[in-house]
Amino acid sequence: PRLSGFLAQFTRGLAPVGRVIVRDKRIQGHAKGFGAPSSSSKNNISAKKKPFKGTCPCGSSRDYTDCCATYHTGQLAPETPEKLMRARFSAFAVGNSKFLISTTHPRNPEQPTKEELENHFKGVRCVKLEILSHSIASNDRKGHVRFCATQELVRGSRRERFEFTEDSTFERDPDSGNEWKYVEGKIIS
Repeated sequence: PRLSGFLAQFTRGLAPVGRVIVRDKRIQGHAKGFGAPSSSSKNNISAKKKPFKGTCPCGSSRDYTDCCATYHTGQLAPETPEKLMRARFSAFAVGNSKFLISTTHPRNPEQPTKEELENHFKGVRCVKLEILSHSIASNDRKGHVRFCATQELVRGSRRERFEFTEDSTFERDPDSGNEWKYVEGKIIS
């Protein structure tokens, strides 16, 4: 089957085996923040999701309900950029567009819509997250996380695995009670 919209743009120029190096500048923006979709994805989605059960996709080895689900349901807010990064990866893995939208900083140039995220969830499966480094500025307002994400493009029954490394920037948002929000990411390999 032919890919359309975001997936076609995202996969153009990517090697499905081994570490992906994103060379095409047009593609780089589509991979940021775990594959934030382009605004060209306009398919209507009406599928209902089953609750996720099992080990948390963030890599903590804890049960999802005791880990990132506490952030996804609003019981807790991620206390650090690293925890927000893990929770966002898990949100991509379980298909939680509401959490992804609510944790995107207003200054992010690629504000995703629910429809765009739902289209993304249909074509990409999050496999593994590895946090490589993380830091918080001395004023506790800005943070950085470098991570490597492994994902699979789903094309019917065929899956193609790829990974990328990203440097992500997070800032506290005064309009949301100073909670950490994802500002932007830069694909580095």
